[in-house]
Amino acid sequence: MSRAPSRNWLGPIAGLALLLSLAPAAPAQCWGSWYMFTLSTHPSGRAGAAMVYDYANTRSILFGGYAGAAGPSGETWIWKNYIWTRLNPLNNPLPRREHAMCFDTQRRRTVLFGGYSSSTFLGDTWEFDGSNWALINSNSAPDPRRYAALAFDQQRARSVLFGGFRGAQGADEYFNDTWERGADSWILRAPAASPPARYLHAMVYDTARKRTVLFGGADRDVVFGDTWEYDGVTWKRIDIPGPPPRAYHSMVYDRYRGVAVLHGGVDYAGNRFEDTWEYDGVRWRLMATTGPGKRFFSAAAFDESRTQTVLFGGFSDAGYASDTWIWTGPLGTVPVSFEAQPVDRVVRAGFTARFEVLVSGSGPVSYQWFKDGAPLSDDGRIGGTHDDALVITDVSGSDVGAYRVRATNDCGDSVSAAARLRLGCPADFNADGYIDDFDYFDYLNAYHAPGTSADLNGDGEVNEVDFALFAAMFFSACG
Repeated sequence: MSRAPSRNWLGPIAGLALLLSLAPAAPAQCWGSWYMFTLSTHPSGRAGAAMVYDYANTRSILFGGYAGAAGPSGETWIWKNYIWTRLNPLNNPLPRREHAMCFDTQRRRTVLFGGYSSSTFLGDTWEFDGSNWALINSNSAPDPRRYAALAFDQQRARSVLFGGFRGAQGADEYFNDTWERGADSWILRAPAASPPARYLHAMVYDTARKRTVLFGGADRDVVFGDTWEYDGVTWKRIDIPGPPPRAYHSMVYDRYRGVAVLHGGVDYAGNRFEDTWEYDGVRWRLMATTGPGKRFFSAAAFDESRTQTVLFGGFSDAGYASDTWIWTGPLGTVPVSFEAQPVDRVVRAGFTARFEVLVSGSGPVSYQWFKDGAPLSDDGRIGGTHDDALVITDVSGSDVGAYRVRATNDCGDSVSAAARLRLGCPADFNADGYIDDFDYFDYLNAYHAPGTSADLNGDGEVNEVDFALFAAMFFSACG
């Protein structure tokens, strides 16, 4: 974590110069590329707008935003087939910025809440049916605020709102409340656990795992780099490495690849990010370090009809941007990652030990095994030092140690976890120094599970021979 940014960055600066044709932002990244569109018709430069994908009409909806002296916007724009079109609804929300939006797939409506207009914190709820905006009255509703985040839980058909900021007579207020709205009214939830109060965070709904995902944001003193998930009952912090702490970032959910796509933002010192990350529910991956440039507070949506992330505007080094960018996703080489790590081995002297990994990523993939940090090479007794499986025959005390493998492809390399080899009785399967029923059941589970951890004779297969070998050693305690 690091300290929170000032809220007074959005001052008037000259507009961003645009390219005149579709062009790649940089040489192809390992996982895809950003492309910029320049069109004769587009929204004016702005930051703090909100954007969602309208499933009912297969187009993205952008509303509001702010561009310095021009003040907050009350415009409604659509993005479809690489064309921006301004709509002119009969009814419109008050011009605003820093509001929250999501698309209710159950009721086929865009839902808008709150924001900031001139000097007023807003707490109104609007819906857009594709043609017109309508103000929605509710007996209860979240307090007026800006910088909240909103996502639609498709499993439970609920709009989920979390956090935000309100200032009242010099007293800043940061929210950590969770609200839900179905067809009727807002309901305040009381989950057992919640993220700390914050604003300037981003949220999406992961349709594959049925979770609302939240990343980052800030309060008065802290910029967050944490990941949280909400299952409709409680929030849970996901303690994994991820993007550096940031606020003002954009995030969408790519339903076809099952990943949240995060771009940009700013840290406490005011440093802007231009990196792109993806989160699949297991880990965050850095996907690109170049693209739309260093910017924050852009509007973004996932275009289902084109299976692309669309990003518009934001605040860049040149000021309020009016450019449109497309993230293609994985078109190039996929980096190496480990799907199965090597496992510890307990082997009798003179027997065979085998360490094996399973990797994902575009080929070709090369391997280098290490023992205690030193690279290994084939020598007749040790084989597979440049393969996905390392085999050590006639094991002796000199082989005891920690083994890792480095896997490399065109996108770089990745190093496995360490697996230890020690001398002992393989019947002590859990390596606790005792041969007992726990070892028997642990081996039985490994024998029936995928992988080769139950391969005792080191031939790369798990079969009846291994089971018979284990049974003989178990009942004799390797005597």
